[in-house]
Amino acid sequence: MKPSAIRIDSLVKTFPKGFWRIPEKIIDGVSFEVHEGEAFGLVGHNGAGKTTLLKCLVGLLRPNQGKVLFFGDSELSVAVKQKIGFLPEQPYFYDYLTGEEFLHLCANLFGIQGSERSQRVTALLEKVGLAPFKDRLLRSYSKGMLQRIGIAQALINQPPLLILDEPMSGLDPVGRKEIRDLILDLKRRGTTILLSSHILYDVEVICDRIGFLVAGKMTYCGPLKSLMEGKVKAYEVWVSGVEPQRLQKISGVPVERSVELGEWLVRMENLNNVNVVIDDIRKNGGKILSLTPVRESLEEIYSEQVRSMMK
Repeated sequence: MKPSAIRIDSLVKTFPKGFWRIPEKIIDGVSFEVHEGEAFGLVGHNGAGKTTLLKCLVGLLRPNQGKVLFFGDSELSVAVKQKIGFLPEQPYFYDYLTGEEFLHLCANLFGIQGSERSQRVTALLEKVGLAPFKDRLLRSYSKGMLQRIGIAQALINQPPLLILDEPMSGLDPVGRKEIRDLILDLKRRGTTILLSSHILYDVEVICDRIGFLVAGKMTYCGPLKSLMEGKVKAYEVWVSGVEPQRLQKISGVPVERSVELGEWLVRMENLNNVNVVIDDIRKNGGKILSLTPVRESLEEIYSEQVRSMMK
């Protein structure tokens, strides 16, 4: 197993609530690790505590209990911060800087000077698709453009660890694909990525492991592949050479639709029934064109977790 880029042990964060300011746990004993070189997806509903957790990691909030360690056994020091790129969920930008000036400011904060700074700024503006708008004031940027410049600032120090809170927010479909491809390229190059997102398709495409945060508790933490593999809810069989009436009689379930003349779809939930039906179809002169397991989506799996926790 690869060493840890982040290790979180029994993290608790409370906020006072109501007139009597009674502490309410927003993060309730969360523990997990993000390994070096992997992409870890943090999934949770609104109010689950994702943003609070990420703010605790980068030092914007102080946890009440627990510990966060980086790159083995280091706490959040200035040296560790130099290795982290962070995009908050709702970044704030100074309205009267241009995109290019803002990235130069961010580079200065990391002590990047001279020609290296200029090269990084130019390359990042190109990479996030903002080179044509580098001289426009940030106040004139759209929500999607601000998200792009936010991602650029998170990369200005070429961090080995990238923490992204809702990086696809405000992006159109083309922009989502471009940023998703950028994140995947960073992952291929060895960058460790902790990604929080409501867009579960992007989590499925990008992440190696995943954590479900429900009401401040981690209800699942593990490989995305093993979570998805066992969640087969039906089997779709495409058939030709059999009349739909005959096919329905053999399968015992309605024939749902046809793509073109002579090709039919049967959808069944039990694999044993599928094998029996396939044998009968062949005996009656039919042809099996394909057999496809239909798996639960990540959205369905997470929704089940939320419902079980909220009962």
